[in-house]
Amino acid sequence: MKQFFGMSRSGDLREATRGLSNPQLILLMSNSQQFETHVHELEKLYPHVPSIGCIGMSYDTNIVENGVGVAAFSDGVNAAANVLEHVSTVPVKYIRRMEEDLTRVNASQKDTVCIDFCAGNDACVLTTIHGALRRRGISLVGGTGDGGKISANGRIYEDSVAYALVKNLHGRVKAYKENIYHPMGNYRFIASNTDKAKYMIGSLNGQPAKQVYQSILKVTEQEILTQTFKNPFGKLNGNETCIISIKEVNGNSLACFRQVNDSDVLLLLEL
Repeated sequence: MKQFFGMSRSGDLREATRGLSNPQLILLMSNSQQFETHVHELEKLYPHVPSIGCIGMSYDTNIVENGVGVAAFSDGVNAAANVLEHVSTVPVKYIRRMEEDLTRVNASQKDTVCIDFCAGNDACVLTTIHGALRRRGISLVGGTGDGGKISANGRIYEDSVAYALVKNLHGRVKAYKENIYHPMGNYRFIASNTDKAKYMIGSLNGQPAKQVYQSILKVTEQEILTQTFKNPFGKLNGNETCIISIKEVNGNSLACFRQVNDSDVLLLLEL
């Protein structure tokens, strides 16, 4: 199995895909202004190749915030890409699609992983997907894109999750994780005044969330969105810490990339 990665700061998809031939699965990370254009253009460049996409940044040793990035797999890969729709209400309604794809690629624990791009409602999505994957011991890796949109096989969806099953025909494949953050000091917060639909944190320990974050880290409001790369929040989930980055400032509240509920316990993390 071979992997390809290319990106373009200017959002030129042909530049990002230069040198990519005979892909068997493609992952697209685009900016919000060009996302739909890139999805349709990618399908024209590589018709009938399984693909999933989302709005998000791309990076290797450099970061491209408003361009386009393409990752691809080839040479001995059996892949399937599909979508589960209406994830905010009935994600399990479409789980048969994933079950059929798992059978079609003959997925197994030793040689198959699942990659997902979600448009939101992560908790519902992960619970649903895990129900299908755990019976075969398939690892899952992925994330949530911006703008409430994802793509699968050249089509754009809202309120959905796109997934790709990747089976290595000539060896093993496994998803690994590396936690690059650890708790900062003894800061621990109880979230309140949250808006689950908008991923909003209104208060931390009864104080405005924005002011709490600023006062601890000594940053201006304009610096919050870059500071979150160094100091995101962490949500305790059993023995795991789920990283919650800040998406934008909304008045005295903080909108995040992952859902936070009232009474959730949050930590402050640092690189």
